Amino acid sequence: MNYDNTRIELSNLVLECRIEGTSEPALVLLHGLSAHSGSWRKNFPVFAKQRKVIAPSFPRFEVSPQKLAQIYAQITEELLDSLRVRSAILVGNSLGGMVAMLYALKRPNCVCAVVLENSAGVEIAESFSKTNIPTLIIWGKKDHIIPVDTAYVFKTKIANSELVIFEDAAHVPHWEVPSRFNESVLRFTSEKC
Repeated sequence: MNYDNTRIELSNLVLECRIEGTSEPALVLLHGLSAHSGSWRKNFPVFAKQRKVIAPSFPRFEVSPQKLAQIYAQITEELLDSLRVRSAILVGNSLGGMVAMLYALKRPNCVCAVVLENSAGVEIAESFSKTNIPTLIIWGKKDHIIPVDTAYVFKTKIANSELVIFEDAAHVPHWEVPSRFNESVLRFTSEKC
């Protein structure tokens, strides 16, 4: 597996991005606030065997997390348009989960499923639920950044959702328990997409 980043030229920036595979719907891996595309290296090779996988490394901006999520959702939209992705499965960790929901709210017909992993953005969950996009909520029970109680709030607010709790994981299950995370994502997406 080649982990070299591809540079994608967008309207206002050049985005570092890992891309592999061909089959749609594409699996789009959206990292959290202080991460980058490399945080998905335990997942990328497994997912790329079955689907096109896209993992952008978002640039840093000195704005609030809410504003940052909006900026990242716009970047995601431009990225997927430039790559001519017609159908996507969005997998977002932490702030990346909020990015996934914001993108799905704007482009619901382009999203086959969403995976929210220890996600921020519970305040937009009810609006997101109206899209009726199948959603898998994955949470590490030991998360001290966004407590596990938030997972149950997401589950209550998002009608078309499933919840998986990993007892021995914290804020980044895709890194902490990658095999179980990968299995959960592949099971869910193969059923829904």
